[in-house]
Amino acid sequence: MSRRTPVKRSASKPLAVYGGFDLSLTSSGVAFIDGNGKRIYSTSIQVKSQGEARLSEIYCMLNRILTRVNPTSVCVEGYSFGSPFNREATAELGGVIRMLLFEHSIPFTVVQPTSLKKFVLGKGSGAKDLIMMHVFRQWGYISKTNDEGDAFGLAKIAQCIGGDNTHPLDSEQKAALDEISMTKKEKAARKKQIKLDKAAKKAAREAKR
Repeated sequence: MSRRTPVKRSASKPLAVYGGFDLSLTSSGVAFIDGNGKRIYSTSIQVKSQGEARLSEIYCMLNRILTRVNPTSVCVEGYSFGSPFNREATAELGGVIRMLLFEHSIPFTVVQPTSLKKFVLGKGSGAKDLIMMHVFRQWGYISKTNDEGDAFGLAKIAQCIGGDNTHPLDSEQKAALDEISMTKKEKAARKKQIKLDKAAKKAAREAKR
């Protein structure tokens, strides 16, 4: 009687987990998806405290979430430099959360609001309600708040950066990802080139007059 050789089963690679943080002093959106784009967890962290107590409360809540979910990487929405209110307090919150991600050894990418909107809406501007609607249309995710909608869009960007994108990307989404991946030096060079191109076009128009 011949003996059967046991079949060696290769352990399947666990799916990566991608997160998105839309930080705010009053209501921060948080979303996590797996490598297939399926929602794992999402919520809005709403606080009413002020000053250091507010920072501590948001820090502790996000710390518990990160400990439980343990994401592979995260995208954090960058500062809105045009906002005239609470800029210093918002910067403090951003610094605290970046430190938290560092403590958990979680790599993160900062995504400017215009790049997020370009990725989700196809243009660099638009109301937050529009992001909620487009997130549902593109990926079937129903967000309870604007902040969660933004966070889900950021998580999708993190998924694309991680190489696990499950949907075809249009030209605007590819352009948004290119913007996000640029270094500061490359961004400065691009802005300079755009300015030069505009000046050249203006000079050409004036020469035709």
